Amino acid sequence: MAKTKNNRFLKVAGLMLGVTMLATCVLSGTMAKYTSTGTANSVTANAGKWSITVDGEELEETMNLSIADMTITADEAVAGGTAYAGTAPVPGTYGYKAIEIKNESVVDAEVSVSATGATNTDSSITVGFVKSIPDGDAITSEDLSSTPLKINAGQTETIYIAYNWEFEGQDDADTTLGKDTGAINFGSITVTATQAQLAH
Repeated sequence: MAKTKNNRFLKVAGLMLGVTMLATCVLSGTMAKYTSTGTANSVTANAGKWSITVDGEELEETMNLSIADMTITADEAVAGGTAYAGTAPVPGTYGYKAIEIKNESVVDAEVSVSATGATNTDSSITVGFVKSIPDGDAITSEDLSSTPLKINAGQTETIYIAYNWEFEGQDDADTTLGKDTGAINFGSITVTATQAQLAH
């Protein structure tokens, strides 16, 4: 009888010891388990493309924009005037140079054009930047320096660098334009493109 009690006692003691050891393993975390840790130090996403070209040249801080070859049209103010086709600008004419601006971005853009630093002294010459073929005095009515032109993503627009050289009222005292080294100074032409804000 005493032997049976001892066996039960030993069984209970052994069971308690096993439970205690199992609990200790669980609480102390020494049981085997898979654990992996990783840190992403550089998390990136592809940004939407932003690219504006002017006559095929990427819009950057410095552009090689040439306006030497202009379309010359006679001003209506000159009775019987001819277009002087193939010549440089002269008094009594207006003209323009077409410039292609392409928005290769994934977002819409607003483009403005302005000139600064012009040193031309002939007050009878008006210069403007317009979005349709100019018609003499209409040059300033669509001036892109004050009203930006919206160009949707993937679209191309043509703008015009235009001048109007009045026949009457030209500066007779001017001795620069028309000389061998003379030129109409359009100044520094700046094209600025800004992402158009989405409507909410």
